[in-house]
Amino acid sequence: RRYGLERVALLNSNIKENYSRLFVLLGQIKSIEELEDRVRKSNLLEWRNEAIYFPIVSDLSVPKELATSILDAEDTNDSVLLETYRNFWTLMCLNTDEECRNNLYAFLMRHDFKIAKCGFFVAYRNVDKTSTEGVYTDHHSHTFRIKVGEMVSMPREHCDCSSQNECSRGLHLAGSNWLDRNYFGTQGLVCLCSPSDVVAVPERSDYGKLRTCAYLPIDVVNYNTNNKNY
Repeated sequence: RRYGLERVALLNSNIKENYSRLFVLLGQIKSIEELEDRVRKSNLLEWRNEAIYFPIVSDLSVPKELATSILDAEDTNDSVLLETYRNFWTLMCLNTDEECRNNLYAFLMRHDFKIAKCGFFVAYRNVDKTSTEGVYTDHHSHTFRIKVGEMVSMPREHCDCSSQNECSRGLHLAGSNWLDRNYFGTQGLVCLCSPSDVVAVPERSDYGKLRTCAYLPIDVVNYNTNNKNY
């Protein structure tokens, strides 16, 4: 149903005799139809009621960006990628926010995040050092205890789940472009995050910053003399 409505919306767009816009719309419709054809030939995905499903995982519809990646991995018989996508989508389906389920994968790809085989994705953040060796805290409130190997979390209901707000309540993670020294902290961290814990995927984030209610720091990022990570 989702892609059927997308076709209708594209056809009903006010093109005002703008033929170049019409060609773009027709190209988008053709792209959806080509995706449908690929899904119908897949041994993993299903096309039902104008939506895509990964039936061995759940009955929640799969966003087309993730579906395309699954199809590409299926075409090349890449078992590692297929397991990665299956685990990612399994965790993603545990996320109660439909907007996050629909938008997170495309956001991660757009900002060059890496997805681990377990389905978690790799993200980064900066923190401040404390007087205790190996223990850090957040730059904004200095209330969180942050240590490599220990989960950092806050109640999901205390987070701002609106993706319209780029900077708001929640635990912030981002792509590697966020790792400039002294940008909200002097120590960089590498973190793992479950798709199920993401609470907001801001559309206007230029460097891939999102909000989550939990993450696991797994390593530190050191800086060179030019305050860039290495």
